[in-house]
Amino acid sequence: MPRTVRLELPKSLYLVEARGNRNLPIFCEEEEKNRFLTKLAEYKEKYDFSLYAYSLRDESFQLLLETGLVPLSRVMQGVMQSFTQWVNKKHKTSGHLFGSRYKSILCDKNSFFTDLISYVNSCGENNGKKQFCLSSKGEYLSAEKRLLVDFDKILKYLNCGEEELVARINRVPTESFRVKLEKSRQIFGGDGFFENVKYSSGKKNAVERQKDKTLEETAQMTEKLTGIDKEALLGSRRRKDIVRARALFVKLSLFFTKSKKKEIAFYLDRVPRNIPYLERKISETKFEEYLRRL
Repeated sequence: MPRTVRLELPKSLYLVEARGNRNLPIFCEEEEKNRFLTKLAEYKEKYDFSLYAYSLRDESFQLLLETGLVPLSRVMQGVMQSFTQWVNKKHKTSGHLFGSRYKSILCDKNSFFTDLISYVNSCGENNGKKQFCLSSKGEYLSAEKRLLVDFDKILKYLNCGEEELVARINRVPTESFRVKLEKSRQIFGGDGFFENVKYSSGKKNAVERQKDKTLEETAQMTEKLTGIDKEALLGSRRRKDIVRARALFVKLSLFFTKSKKKEIAFYLDRVPRNIPYLERKISETKFEEYLRRL
C-alpha cells in the first residue's frame, strides 16, 4: 500500500511526533536528550524554522514548530539522521533508531496555538511511567532557561505579556481536545482552516511547485538575481560575486528542480564534493530574501 503524501506548506505550524524503532527507547540517558536538543538548535539555525514547544520522553518526542521556506521533511531528516549517527557512534551500533515514519499534523495556529503549546509541554506528565521527561515547560516558567523556544515570536503573535502567556499555557488541555488531536491524521483545525489548507495545497503549495524547474531555468533565475550570466557561472573564474552566484544557483536548483547534487555538479562542471560547500555559503535567511525577489 503506498504511503500517504505528507501535507507540506511553507510557513505553517506542525505538531511532529516520532517513536523509537520497534517501540524501543530513543533516549537511554539524560545526556542523549540534551544532545538531541543541541542537534535541534543546529538545524533551527540552518533551516530557519521557529520552535514553540518540545517534549522528550524515553521512547518518543514531540515538537511544535513552524516552518520557514525549507520543507518540514528536510528539517526532520536532518535532525533525526544526524542524531541517529551520533547515538550509533556513541554506542558502537548501527541501524535505525527511529520508527519508519514520523507523524506530522498541520495545525490551525489561529484557533489552537496556546492549547497546542500546553499539550506538548504536558506530554509525559502523569503518564504512569517513572521516567525523566525533558520539556519546554521550564523555558516558559524561567527566563534564564530560554534556549530554544522562540518566546518573543509567541508574545508578538498573541499580543500579550509574559504573565498572561504563562497563565494560558499552564491550563491543562481538555480531554476532548486531546482526543480530537490524537485522532487527527494530517490536519487539525476548524472547518475554515480545512478549506484554507485545501486551497493552499491545490493552488499555492510552494513545496509542490518547487520541483518543476530545469537547471537552465535556474541559471536564468540566478542571472536575474545576481547579474552573473551562464557563461560566468559555468566558467573557472573565482571572483567573489561569481562564487556567490554559483552558491545561489546550487540552492535554487535544490529548491526548484528534481536534480541531484551530482547532476548539479555535472552542469556546473565541478566535482560533486564542491556542491555541499557551495550550498553552505548562503544562509537560509539570505536565501529567503532572494526568493522574495523572484
